[in-house]
Amino acid sequence: MLYAQEGINPMSGCLWSLLPFPIIIALYSIIRQPLSRFMMLSSEVIEQVRSIAAGLGYTAAETAGRTAFYEEIQLTQFINDNFDAFSGIKGLMRVNYNFLGVDLTVMPGDVWKQVFTGGWPIIGLVLIPIISAALSFYQSKVAMAGNGQKADDPAARSGRTMMYMMPLMSLWIGFTLPAALGVYWIANSVFQIIQDVILNKYFSTQMEAEETEREKAKREARVAKMMAAREQQRQFQEQQNKAKQKKPEKKQPEKKEKKGTSTSEAGRVGDRPYARGRSYDPEHYEE
Repeated sequence: MLYAQEGINPMSGCLWSLLPFPIIIALYSIIRQPLSRFMMLSSEVIEQVRSIAAGLGYTAAETAGRTAFYEEIQLTQFINDNFDAFSGIKGLMRVNYNFLGVDLTVMPGDVWKQVFTGGWPIIGLVLIPIISAALSFYQSKVAMAGNGQKADDPAARSGRTMMYMMPLMSLWIGFTLPAALGVYWIANSVFQIIQDVILNKYFSTQMEAEETEREKAKREARVAKMMAAREQQRQFQEQQNKAKQKKPEKKQPEKKEKKGTSTSEAGRVGDRPYARGRSYDPEHYEE
């Protein structure tokens, strides 16, 4: 209610930029553990799959010291290449991690040094995090352009900070995690940009019209309030004037002039004008 009254959008800051993280965490878990998280296989079935794969010559490749951490990805790739040998295991699915000739299970940070010798599979892996960071920056810029915030607005300053931080995070995540997450981030940014452009173009005129009507209504309400206050003051003044006209004026009684004797004459005794005082004794001078 308070947000609506003050015209503040709680989603106009950096909160919206944090929403994809729970999805990325869940997606990363599925990509890293496709057998236990995606196919929902028990640990006993996974051990059975490992034993069959070992009999076919499978060995987990060392990947920058993370063999155990990403071992299920390599095992899933081996199952995809030799799926007929695992046909007796229920719940096992064929998963192909190749996309446009690029292996999405590989981390670009592990192969970027081979960019000039590895051909398109390596070049494509290195381009995924770079494209992801560029689209993330453009998405933030489009979103900020459409929210109509002022440059000195605290929410706008926070949004500008996130506009530079999010692409850097996307670049770092794209190089340190499997390339599949970078592809997800690219797809998410593309859809978000399309959505922001369409919404901004479609609703900008409507929002401006609504804002104009809202300001007009506020102005009319303010003028009406001022006129009502003036009318109330005028009526009060008229009542005061009528009350004064009906009230009779009281005549002040005329003051009677007191005729008094001067002090000098009242206290005269013979030739002495102030002889009669508090200590006056008429027999004081009797012989």
